[in-house]
Amino acid sequence: QGAGGRVEVQTVRSATVRLPGATLAGAPITTMALDAFKRQTGRAMEVIIGHPLFDRSVVRIDYLNRVMELLPAEGYEYTGTGVVLPLTFEQRLPYITARVTLPGREPVEGRFVIDLGSTQALILTPGFAEKVKALDAFPRTIEARGRGVGGQLPSRIGRVSRLEIGGIGFDQAVTMIPASAAHVGAEGAIGNIGGEILRRFVVTFDYTHKRMILEPNNRLADPFEADMSGMGMRMGPEGSATLQVDWIQSPSPAAEAGLKANDLIEQVDGRPALEVGVPGLREMFRRAGERHTFSVRRGEERLEIEFTTRRMI
Repeated sequence: QGAGGRVEVQTVRSATVRLPGATLAGAPITTMALDAFKRQTGRAMEVIIGHPLFDRSVVRIDYLNRVMELLPAEGYEYTGTGVVLPLTFEQRLPYITARVTLPGREPVEGRFVIDLGSTQALILTPGFAEKVKALDAFPRTIEARGRGVGGQLPSRIGRVSRLEIGGIGFDQAVTMIPASAAHVGAEGAIGNIGGEILRRFVVTFDYTHKRMILEPNNRLADPFEADMSGMGMRMGPEGSATLQVDWIQSPSPAAEAGLKANDLIEQVDGRPALEVGVPGLREMFRRAGERHTFSVRRGEERLEIEFTTRRMI
């Protein structure tokens, strides 16, 4: 059972995973198809490593320098000046206590799961969103379609007034509100804190001492931005050397320019689409006021389509 529904899996009873300096030996491994994640993220994904690694090591993730460090858990002592947050665990998932303020509402404190697999800043759980009628609080939202185990997750994207973690405040954090009632995690949890928050720190997970440590980097004050194009992207069909339009939001720059779902993008601003890649395109679409030109294949047609990005929330 995942955020997007249910999938069939199998289990390899005993496998060994070797990383530089660390080996996980003899553990059972669940197998399932990951191709859909590759198409949506534009990055190969072959193995997902979770709790067994974190439970046996101190894991230090330096987002700015793109380095993950594994330290021996035994005898580890932290002597830095970062913010130390207690962790609790539910179904082997790490939770912290934090506070969120929806627009026009009073702050709400509760449990949030630390979601290393999410690119979002904050995802509200369906149960919490329904309980507090969260969508009613947002003056503007846009469409989004995340992907979890089990399939796509139709959602809306808005901005909370504030998210506070260990005394550190984030204003106008972009927040996903899933339409689906599916949720895996602790009963009564408020949401998932993901990569768009975590990338602003060196993050240390010390499961032995049930704590997470946040050391701010120079991205701490970066503004939060959402998609400014109005189209979802994925990798094109195998061998096509294209990116494919997954869906279109209306109104939006992409819709107004005439782009359609399933259009194949061959070039972006004169560069091969695969050279730009899904991650690169999504980064471009988080900058306002930029005009981009797309070489598009639609069936037998070849089109040149332009639009200018604009902030929609």
